[in-house]
Parts: sequence; structure tokens; C-alpha cells
Amino acid sequence: MQGNESQENYDAQPTVNRLPAETLCQIFLVVARKRPMSRYPKQRSWFAITQVCQFWRTVSIGYPQLWTSPNFDCDPAFTYLMIQRAKDIPLTVEFSQLRMDEEELSNILHCPGRIRSLKACVDYLLPTWSNLFAKAASLNNLESLILQAVEKDIDPFYVEMNLVDSLNECQSLTHIEIRDFYFSTASFPTPPHLTSLILHTVGDLYNEFLWDPFLDALEISQNLTVLDLKHTIPYFSHSAPCDGRFVRLPHLQHLKIQD
Repeated sequence: MQGNESQENYDAQPTVNRLPAETLCQIFLVVARKRPMSRYPKQRSWFAITQVCQFWRTVSIGYPQLWTSPNFDCDPAFTYLMIQRAKDIPLTVEFSQLRMDEEELSNILHCPGRIRSLKACVDYLLPTWSNLFAKAASLNNLESLILQAVEKDIDPFYVEMNLVDSLNECQSLTHIEIRDFYFSTASFPTPPHLTSLILHTVGDLYNEFLWDPFLDALEISQNLTVLDLKHTIPYFSHSAPCDGRFVRLPHLQHLKIQD
């Protein structure tokens, strides 16, 4: 009798709830990729799956991989909750707001070693960013960094040399992309395992291009496969090192340089 009741209860469950939790988790991951929180409000993003039923909520909250891209367009307390739910898994962090709140950034400062990918779309770099990269030794999992200026009609921010020096301490960093900031050619990022360097800047703050530091950086970056520079070398098509110096990059597959 008891067996029949159990079977009836099982049959009464929605078909999708009969799926193993592991299978549901993989489905949730697909939904999360297609409807990220950074692009949709909670009601339309993947977060809605946590509110369908108690079973889905239990499964989703208990699946750390689902929370590894914390949303920073919401209450900082919820951002911190997402980071906690991701447990110890590396994070993909993306800032899309113009001005970052100090409390939001402080959430990241508590776990720099867990950041695997960091994309910042801002109109200026807060001092907190310097605090973050000052902990470069703790950014041991950082593989990709993208800095994008949002407003092109304001005075671009200057990427300071101490920030570049901090990046050079990131042992796992393979991809650097900096767009629409001033950038000093006196210091190029040269992390030991860098394979992709994209600098689409608004030029050198002092309008002075220095060939020797640039070529020195390339000599160090022997693992480069992608080198994409725009407005970084002024009048590149009409200039060249005075001593005819050249650098060999054995693994380079993509080279693009624009004035």
C-alpha cells in the first residue's frame, strides 16, 4: 500500500522534476548563458528559475557554478550573496555601470584570488581599482582583463604606470584589453604568460612615443599570439626605430597596428 502511494506521489510530480538534480543544473547553466543578469532584470534573467518551485530553488542555490558571474547592477548585498553561493569557484566579474560604488567594489576586494575574468566598463578608474591591483599577488587566478571607457566625449582617464606594473605581477594573466583610455608608451604590460594584447587607446597623454620601452616589452612577451594596437603609436606608418631595431615574435598569429 505504502509503495503504491509513493508511486502515485512520484507520478503526480511535474515531468521536469523527475530529472536528476545534476541534469537540471546543466539546463540551468544553459539558461544562465543565454539570459545573464547583466543584460536582463531579475524577472527576465536566469534568476527567475530560482522562483519556479521549491525543488528548483533548492537545486539552483546549491549549485555553485550557477553563481560565478555575480551581478553588480543590483543591491550590493545581493551581489555579495551571489559571491557566497559560488563558494570557492573562480569568478567572472563584469562592471557595466558608469561609476562604481565603493561598497560594490569592496565585495570584490574580499576575494581577489577568485577572479578569473574581469571586465570593467567605466568612465574613470576609482582609487579602489588601484587597491585591487595593488593586491596583484592575490590575483593568482586572473586570466583576462578588459578595461573599457564608456563615455568617449569626456576627458579620458590615464592608465597609470603603477597599474601596469601591478598587472605584470599577475602570473596567470593571458589577455589584456584596454580601450579609450590614455596610455603611456613608457610602460607596456608584460605579464609572464601574456598571449593577447589589445590597446585601442586615445594616444599617449604626453604625445611622446618611446620606441625602446615598447620594443623591450615585446622582447619579453615571447608568447604573444595577438597584438592589436590603435592610436597607441602616433604616425606609425611614417615612423620607425632610429637604429633599425626589430623584434621576433615566434608565436604571433594576428598583428594589427593603426595610427
